[in-house]
Amino acid sequence: MPAVKQGLEAMSACPAEGLSINVTLPFSLDRYDAAAEAFLTGMERAQDTGRDLSRIASAASFFVSRVDTETDRRPDRLGGGQPAALHGREAVTNGRIAYEHYERMLATERWKLLERAGARPQRLLRASTGVKAPAYDATRYVVDLLAPGVVSTMPEATLNAVAEHGAVPVGSIRDTCGEAHQVLEELAALGVEYADVAQVLEDEGVEKPGASWNELVEKLAVSPHESDSGQSHRTDRGKEKV
Repeated sequence: MPAVKQGLEAMSACPAEGLSINVTLPFSLDRYDAAAEAFLTGMERAQDTGRDLSRIASAASFFVSRVDTETDRRPDRLGGGQPAALHGREAVTNGRIAYEHYERMLATERWKLLERAGARPQRLLRASTGVKAPAYDATRYVVDLLAPGVVSTMPEATLNAVAEHGAVPVGSIRDTCGEAHQVLEELAALGVEYADVAQVLEDEGVEKPGASWNELVEKLAVSPHESDSGQSHRTDRGKEKV
């Protein structure tokens, strides 16, 4: 289910009913925090009704590469030049700080009580890990965001690239969080508003599937005349066979 405001109650209601959920399209850290809060609330409700918490799973799926696609074009649109050192940095930055928020949630007493009751954490998931800009290394959205307990989904080309030349970082993702916060501040100074980037991506993420669905429905739609004609033709063929 999409991580929009309208979906927050469902994000609580589903775990409360024992249903596993995949929360998709949480581009902003605030939206991720809200989804994590909804998950905790749902698990607490499930516990109150005696459900087996170990059978309820959840993931929060961050779409990574889209963040850089939107961010990289903004300084030019705003009339400024983006320093090379900041080009293509926000997606990884966002993912690293999200992990910081994930660990913060795991340190709360609310989660510890649920964990002792058998609950499994809502895992972070990296989606859209294929690079869009040819200049970027094909492994960047995977190796730069490696962290314990995190799921990384990859298209085949990215999977092959990681297998062939992906270099696992020596340090921990925790060591990169201070730098990540600084990158956000520097981008903001250039006029790249983090909240606006996330909102644009969320709106697009919700609208595009709806547009695709409407297009499919239109293509499958058949006029009453065409439907009657087709039915008559099939009936006549059936009679001939008999």
